[in-house]
Amino acid sequence: YLYIVHPYALKFVMQSKKLPILNAYLKKATINVLSELIRTGHIYFMDSMCLEECKRFCGFEFKCNSGRILHLPLDKHSPDETYNVVTNKEYFQILTISRAEYPFKGYVKGLMEELSKLHRKIFLQIISYGDGANDLKNWVEGYRTDFLSIDLKGETSYEELGYYYKKCDLYVGMGTTILEAASRYKVCIPVKPYTYELKAKHYFHENPEVCAELAEESDGIDLICKFYDLDVKTRTEYQLSSYAAYERLYSMDVFLSAISEKEIDKFNYFMPRLLGVLFDVRRIKNKAARCFK
Repeated sequence: YLYIVHPYALKFVMQSKKLPILNAYLKKATINVLSELIRTGHIYFMDSMCLEECKRFCGFEFKCNSGRILHLPLDKHSPDETYNVVTNKEYFQILTISRAEYPFKGYVKGLMEELSKLHRKIFLQIISYGDGANDLKNWVEGYRTDFLSIDLKGETSYEELGYYYKKCDLYVGMGTTILEAASRYKVCIPVKPYTYELKAKHYFHENPEVCAELAEESDGIDLICKFYDLDVKTRTEYQLSSYAAYERLYSMDVFLSAISEKEIDKFNYFMPRLLGVLFDVRRIKNKAARCFK
């Protein structure tokens, strides 16, 4: 079984202050099930960030070798359909795709703010929709400059997104969109969630183990400027490195091979289902808390 611990879900949901007595019981029960699944080796983590967050949630250290980290796979894309050499166009094109959900995806505001300070011709394509759409529209209007052109597009089909990935020179974002871009030979900058600043420390191909930034310090705008200033040959090398990192860690073949090695027994059949019940109770608890409020 693949168990995905979202780095912020445990922090902001399971440790909620709503209905504290029930929440404390659910947390204890969840930790008991988790610890047994981890001890018996029935859990895979999707990256090192999730592993560390689970350790903090459980409140104890446990040994977990690199073989227990199994990155979520994505389908490969044909190079003929996705690979294009970055050229010196009139505008350098940056793409970001995210839900309009703030402060979780607040980096979009920081990205526009930092780019608006540059005297470089940049075209920023934002694809986003959600509850924070009106805030996003206001930010876009406020950050356009003579050098920074911004286009905002709403809900877009998955098939159409491929066109925008192929068109961009650089991708900035977090999560699976980083992998979607890297699988199309795009250089990517993973950013930090839950902040309205642009916080990033590396390109995806330099540290492909995680698809989001954890560090507080930031070189985000410096990474953008560095790639902007590279010659075509070096940009192309970066593109190839981005795809190679994606292929090495997020291959469907590697994923299926690891999953198929596990034999199904009574323990790993029932325990994950018990864990699922606990999370279902948690969701009901949260809904009840909102009703009482």
